[in-house]
Amino acid sequence: MGTIKRRAFLKTAAWACPFLAAGGGTFLRAQQKKEEPGLTVLKDKCTGCGDCVKVCPVEAIALKNGKAVIDNGECIECDACIEECPTEAILYKKDLEKSRTENTGRTEPAKKVDDQPALFDPKFDNAGVWIMTGTFADGSTSSESIRFVGTAASGVIKAAQSNEEQGSYKIDGTLVEIRLPDGSIAKGRVASGDRLEGTLPDGGGKWRAERKR
Repeated sequence: MGTIKRRAFLKTAAWACPFLAAGGGTFLRAQQKKEEPGLTVLKDKCTGCGDCVKVCPVEAIALKNGKAVIDNGECIECDACIEECPTEAILYKKDLEKSRTENTGRTEPAKKVDDQPALFDPKFDNAGVWIMTGTFADGSTSSESIRFVGTAASGVIKAAQSNEEQGSYKIDGTLVEIRLPDGSIAKGRVASGDRLEGTLPDGGGKWRAERKR
């Protein structure tokens, strides 16, 4: 099946089957017209890991300037990218208002998709001991107690017990880069003042760092 025919088939199947099965296609289509269609990417949460690009069945997602961009003309809204995204950076446009309200406690005037405000503005605090956990592609996990030694912008990572250097970190706003001992870079984000999270290099899995209380 050609690429164009395959996309047309998938788009038709993705929308028509649930409507017909429910017996309410006409009503649901009328409801959808009231909502802004398509998906969007929250630029402040996207780390450019490329996981969404890999799982999209119709090649509707590309990386541009280190961020995922969705072509809603090709997208069949199968939700594969939403489920795969490690930082929850992809959502339906119609859910943007709900997301803003839940995270700010009030409704804000709508802005352009590419100019959405950050859902949070955490201040990274590198004091104390953190637990760094890696969840690898094969399902295995590994945890280690560490310390971030430096400023909120950059520094080194040391083992909490031995004080042995384990790598380094850079933080720019909510974006995080961790240089691992082998020189590879793990990217992620500041989820809160007590939590960092992201993806391991080359699709190796996911990582998180949580401050020990």
